[in-house]
Amino acid sequence: MFINGKLKLLIGLLVGGVIVVATACGGADEAAAPVIIRETVIVEVEVKGDEVIVERTVIVTEKGDTVEVVVTATPVAMAPEVVADLIKAPDTQTPAGTAVIAVGGTTLGSENGRGASQCCEGMKNTGIGETLYRRAPDDSTLNWLATDFTIASDLSSATVTIVSGVPFQVVDGYDAGMMTAADVAWTMNDANGVTNPESIHGQAGDFAGLWGEWVAVDDTTIKFDFNAYDSTWKDDYVNQSGQAFVVLSKKAFDEKGADWVADHVVATGPYQIEEWLRDESYTIVNRAGTHWLAELEPKTERIQIVQVSEPTTRLSLLRNGQVDMAHLEPKDAAKLDLTEFTQTSAGGAVQL
Repeated sequence: MFINGKLKLLIGLLVGGVIVVATACGGADEAAAPVIIRETVIVEVEVKGDEVIVERTVIVTEKGDTVEVVVTATPVAMAPEVVADLIKAPDTQTPAGTAVIAVGGTTLGSENGRGASQCCEGMKNTGIGETLYRRAPDDSTLNWLATDFTIASDLSSATVTIVSGVPFQVVDGYDAGMMTAADVAWTMNDANGVTNPESIHGQAGDFAGLWGEWVAVDDTTIKFDFNAYDSTWKDDYVNQSGQAFVVLSKKAFDEKGADWVADHVVATGPYQIEEWLRDESYTIVNRAGTHWLAELEPKTERIQIVQVSEPTTRLSLLRNGQVDMAHLEPKDAAKLDLTEFTQTSAGGAVQL
């Protein structure tokens, strides 16, 4: 069996075998003395390559004297490695034009469009919502809904410039219009535990420790004071790859009310929610029109994300073609033929 290109072969150990042979010693009249092989020792050798060399040492008792004889080394072919068959990619059973993805976890929850009510900040990663910055493939920071920022020389405050001309999704016939700095500020203040003590947003406490109220100076400018300056604020707390938030519509909250936005997500992403089945799955579709950021224009018309908590079930769904992508455990991923399956990067970033 091959293990990392090396083989350790153990042939065995023969002990106590008694073989009687005849040898000629002394004169012709002298009786042939018995030669007794007391044991044969096979030396264990670790080598690389297609063959191993086995040294065989024979310990012989001859006329009461012990003689050690080394037999010529003999090449022995290695046994072929036994490899389990890798899983081949099946024919897909999913609907045409729809990518079905199996994810783990048990907290899919329900559709929720308000930060204070613990809406899923992960929507920034699935194309539903957006935040201020995002991460490039080379790990550098890219602008997203923010275009610029400045930090006060004493690190007490920051000013952020917001992009203009970004439309919100039209949800159930309701059009919230264009996003402005007021929407960004309201979203943060609604989630922040300092400015809204009732918030149960996932990062309510993190935001509270970092900054106070965000103020919209005009349609494209936000200013806020730091409670405690943190140099990672831009790369973590307002970044797609970090503990960030999704910008939501203040107008929808003001005009439709808290109960309505609790069940409807009005965000700016290239995908919007078509259906959400609590704790089971949700389906997102390419929103009407062209996305404001051309490089994020969807390549897939519809995506369904299915919650499957059991890892082996996710593998089974993938191998049977019932899903197109799946989050797998390393031990399960090792069973796939990677000439037919594609493995994402460590960050799991794939644009659909």
